[in-house]
Amino acid sequence: MEYQVVYECQRCTACCRWPGMVRIGEREISAMAAWVGMEERDFIEAYTELRPGRDGLALKNRANGECVFLEGRDCRVQGAKPEQCKGFPNAWNFPGWRAVCEAVPRLVGAGGSGRREGERGFTLLELCMALMVALLMLAIAVPSVSGVLAERRLRDRMVEFEAVVRTAAQRARESGAEVRLQWLKGGLGFQSDQVAGPSGGRIGAEEKPVLVFEFEKDERFELKRVAARDKSPAPEWSFWPAGLREPVEVAYSGNKGWWVLRFGAVSPDPDLVLMRTP
Repeated sequence: MEYQVVYECQRCTACCRWPGMVRIGEREISAMAAWVGMEERDFIEAYTELRPGRDGLALKNRANGECVFLEGRDCRVQGAKPEQCKGFPNAWNFPGWRAVCEAVPRLVGAGGSGRREGERGFTLLELCMALMVALLMLAIAVPSVSGVLAERRLRDRMVEFEAVVRTAAQRARESGAEVRLQWLKGGLGFQSDQVAGPSGGRIGAEEKPVLVFEFEKDERFELKRVAARDKSPAPEWSFWPAGLREPVEVAYSGNKGWWVLRFGAVSPDPDLVLMRTP
């Protein structure tokens, strides 16, 4: 009998709060609009936005990055939620998702479980041979499993850094002002040229950057501003309201390993130049 692992959602809402984009199509828009009792045109204006690549629509996020339809631990469009939401984490997921998601794994078989009527049991010799084979496979697998876990930890740190980058870009779009991701002592911080005042106007630059990402012990994130004119540019990375950002390279090194990401001015996703575990 063939079995597969299926993850059951525990309604932790981590995927609803994770920075990102929920792509939606015409059928999903129709279903959600009907679910909330709105005309499709009104629904589109109220709850969707153009994707960065201008190739379709996506659900809006709130200022804190969570989905616009998240209400506490419930989804306002649970009965008509998009396929992208339904498919996570079984149809698709991202590196490091297990660190934030509380979904429970279940072993599922097509024909149920247990031995069928008339099916004989195992002899002692067969059980001993199976145990020996299992121990041999375990001895072979331990080094490879260790390598997989090391790569997972390294990728998780990369995903955490990319989340900060996406948040900086989103903050620049929503505030209508340049946002700089600054390298501080012990971490990364945001600083905007302008912030919103009580009446909606602009009241000038933030006094000091807000720490949003802390460095772990013995790790380094090195910023290379490839387009900077100065020989020793300031350790900060600019994001602009139009969706553009300064092209840079970021090199990570630490006890988890090494990686280098190259970020272009327009593309939302970076290029992985190098990744290596210890």
